Amino acid sequence: MIVCECCLMAVIGILGIYVTVTDIRRGIIKNKCLLLAVVLGTGINIGYYTRFAEGFLSIYVHNLLAMSILSILLYGLHFWAAGDSKLLIVVTFLFPARFYDTGYQMVVPGIYCVVLIFLLAYFYVLGDSVYQYVRGGEFHHSIKMSVASIKMFLKQYAMSFLYLHGLSQLLQKIFSDFYYENQVLFTFFNLFFAVFIQTKEIFRRKTAIWIVIGLNAVLFLLTERIAFQPWMLRSYGILFFVLILRYFVSGYNYQEIPTKEVAKGMVLSYGTVAKFLPSRVKGLPRQTNEDMRCRITEEETRAIKRWESSKYGEDTIVIVRKIPFAIFIICGTFIFFGIRMFVS
Repeated sequence: MIVCECCLMAVIGILGIYVTVTDIRRGIIKNKCLLLAVVLGTGINIGYYTRFAEGFLSIYVHNLLAMSILSILLYGLHFWAAGDSKLLIVVTFLFPARFYDTGYQMVVPGIYCVVLIFLLAYFYVLGDSVYQYVRGGEFHHSIKMSVASIKMFLKQYAMSFLYLHGLSQLLQKIFSDFYYENQVLFTFFNLFFAVFIQTKEIFRRKTAIWIVIGLNAVLFLLTERIAFQPWMLRSYGILFFVLILRYFVSGYNYQEIPTKEVAKGMVLSYGTVAKFLPSRVKGLPRQTNEDMRCRITEEETRAIKRWESSKYGEDTIVIVRKIPFAIFIICGTFIFFGIRMFVS
């Protein structure tokens, strides 16, 4: 058993080193290396789950299915690239299920690993933002700190609070004890949703807000449990902290580069795309959401280079810096593995 587990973790480690290098240097995770890892892992998994870890096969399948769905959702909602989703699925496929046993009735224990991954990524962005601030880096946020921006932030938090509380109460009524047995999973999902709704205009409409207010009122009258439990209050506090940090780090999540160095797959800032609007150069990007769905194509790259020497062209442009998630996926996995090794 231990030999199989060592082999699986070795495959994850070797794969992790390779994809980390390619992700940092070129911003890609090659499908060939992921496929090779799956092929190697399949042979090891067959022996592992048929001879040594039959009792963990069920939790392995449930976890792999749930983590695959989560990975695809993170890609579909443009939180990261397709390569990052595929990498998380492959790593989950390889991870020895015996180390998922946390002693609790947690249906998707791998969510702890995802929490670690995003914590590492968040601390990286936060640390880098602090570094940029200390060295005098330019703050590119479109909303400068002012009384108006503070009021806007509080309004956004109140809106997120309404949706988060309504969703939490609804999920409690639907899933009952299952909800309380998997609080980490649902807390992660709730916070993920609360941040997501700020990116969609439909959730800010008065009709939608009145609907969620009504939903909160109905669920408050129907619920038999205390509306604000300690773990829920922690979630609201975490949400407040996350939104503040999100405003701060977003202002430094940009990089000014020479226009001639623009490359396929980069994501342009709002300010850069705005500069393209008066230009008559064909093929220029005309809109951006500053997320992975707005990565520029090869044709757009050539158009931007032509724009540089045009009437409205400039020597530099501002791009959104890509977070190298590969290293956080691998590090988060090994930290989770280390914790399970220590407490087992």
